Amino acid sequence: MADTMFTLVAVPFRANLEQDRIKQCEHLKTSLGALGPAARAFNVPNLKVGTLDSLLEASDELNKLDPQLEGTCFKLANLLQEISGVEREKALELRGVTQDGKSDVYLKEWSWTSSTYNPKDSISDLLQKFQQVAAGADERTRPALQEYLELNKKLESVKKRSQGSLANRPISEAVKKWCHGNTMETPTESDFLTTLFVAVPKAQQEEWLAKYPKFHDFVVPRSSSVVASDDEYILNSIVCFKRVVDDVKNGCRKAKFIVRELTSAEELSVAEFHSLEKKNNEDKTKLKLLLAQQYTACFVAWIHLKCVRLFVESLLRYGLPPRFVPVLIAASSHQEETIREKLAALYSDYANKFQHADDTMVHDTGALHHEYPFVCLKVANILQAR
Repeated sequence: MADTMFTLVAVPFRANLEQDRIKQCEHLKTSLGALGPAARAFNVPNLKVGTLDSLLEASDELNKLDPQLEGTCFKLANLLQEISGVEREKALELRGVTQDGKSDVYLKEWSWTSSTYNPKDSISDLLQKFQQVAAGADERTRPALQEYLELNKKLESVKKRSQGSLANRPISEAVKKWCHGNTMETPTESDFLTTLFVAVPKAQQEEWLAKYPKFHDFVVPRSSSVVASDDEYILNSIVCFKRVVDDVKNGCRKAKFIVRELTSAEELSVAEFHSLEKKNNEDKTKLKLLLAQQYTACFVAWIHLKCVRLFVESLLRYGLPPRFVPVLIAASSHQEETIREKLAALYSDYANKFQHADDTMVHDTGALHHEYPFVCLKVANILQAR
């Protein structure tokens, strides 16, 4: 589908041919010659028709809702691709709609889903269902996405800090290993004494050994011990009296040594980190499933909306009873315009015969092209991210 452009077209019945949609479509394909295989019949049911005013109102609503639902499809598609981390075409497989999940197969073999969208319902009721699908997708995915992103952000922050130097990464695991190696349960801590941890640049380790006893008289002599080291820093511990902690910290700062806190509110143990990582992976799997389900529901609703829009605009263009031939054009981008021009030539005698009941039309991605003597709705290519 990535290289294929899809357009829904409704051309008028030719009076000199048998009044049957399939046979009229076959005649059209024959008339297109070599371009004929790009056109195929598109099954549009005869929906419940109300008054002219209701059709005009429906046309306006469809003109607004079409790009909204299209935008929802693209939003879900972008999220699904980002969360899945796979190629867009693989990420956007439809669930339970086609055997292989491909959206181009769904379009080419499309048929109205009566179990979801009853063709006997009024057009306004169908529009309400389309709106509910779009709104429901946002309501269902927003909280799950927010929860996943918040937890993922927290884990990424922890990972980033854990990959830093001893000057900024959590030190609790390093301290635990140091205590175990020195047959201690915890660093020295009593009513009067406490242990401080200081990250010192490797090039300044000798300076540290010379200066730390002078930070205060109540620093325990020869209490400095190497806890851990990396390419940039050596993490040292010293023992001092609690009442002089602020003075010792101030001395460290003046010497450009970095005092490290053993624990912080954001720090996680290895077990806690693995537990959150497991939950994050489970949330990701659930979110991908939810996004896939909602994307499928919105994509299917969007194509049904296109079908309803083609029906409504064809009635407004050609009148009652419904007498138009719905066709799906599936062609490469360089063939698409050629086919439209060919159709315009084939139906040039109808150019001024039919007029839309409302002459004010909006030209957007999904809009009707009134420079042609037929109704034309482009189906945006979801496989092309935007």
